[in-house]
Amino acid sequence: MNGDRLRQHILDLIHEVHRIPHLKLPLMFDSEKMRSELAAITKWTSHSHAGFRDLTREEMEIHSKGYSGVSLYEFNGEQDYATDKYEIFEGKEPLTKFDPVTGNVLFFPTPLVEKMPYTDLVVKTISERMGRTRIMRSAPNHSIVWHSHNRGPWFNPYMHEAIVHVPIKTQPGVLHAVRDYRSPRSAIEKFHDVSLKNLTENSENFLKNYKENECWIFNSWHDHYYHNYSHDVRFTLIMYIRWFENDTFVKLVEKAVSDYNGPRLLND
Repeated sequence: MNGDRLRQHILDLIHEVHRIPHLKLPLMFDSEKMRSELAAITKWTSHSHAGFRDLTREEMEIHSKGYSGVSLYEFNGEQDYATDKYEIFEGKEPLTKFDPVTGNVLFFPTPLVEKMPYTDLVVKTISERMGRTRIMRSAPNHSIVWHSHNRGPWFNPYMHEAIVHVPIKTQPGVLHAVRDYRSPRSAIEKFHDVSLKNLTENSENFLKNYKENECWIFNSWHDHYYHNYSHDVRFTLIMYIRWFENDTFVKLVEKAVSDYNGPRLLND
């Protein structure tokens, strides 16, 4: 397949993935081995995204205590980089290095990689080119409010990045929800928790509990919401993966899409 045909094939694949609320990749991992390596993490750094800049200081403090992470691969090689600084999206040259061929921001292993060899093997099984890769810690009854990555600093006509989750420790009460981004947003829902009853009874919401050992693409293009309704801390590996120049990942997604027979979003 020549360059132009390959590019169009990947764009078509991206478009199809954007119509699938939750896509399970054909991989299984040993979550017990991953959990054993969590002991290497001695510090957790608060994590947010640009949409949360509208929060009050009190709301941001609550969010930061509930959702934190540490990087395995980061654009500056720092494992405790606070992602709400967002220098990477604001193009400050001293903090970023770029691939001279693709022009993409380069991500480098942090010191944590050597301490978590099995987790790093999981990462390299999924993707041959590293993007931001983090282990996230979510407190009980903590949520990430409805938002979509096809707006704000992530915007791209084809959404050239996928977000992959590999649960390390989780419970049945941890839910991911996806709905068509064109659905009317409720001002009451924005920046507030959604009750389990309201979340589950709304037919627009596609819900999924990602189980340990599994590997999922979370549809970040459409509106999505996360809530740990359980009484325990949840840990997950989250990878931001580029679609292009990444044959390993593309082949996994091709297989997953081919086998998929679930619901689809009405994405034009």
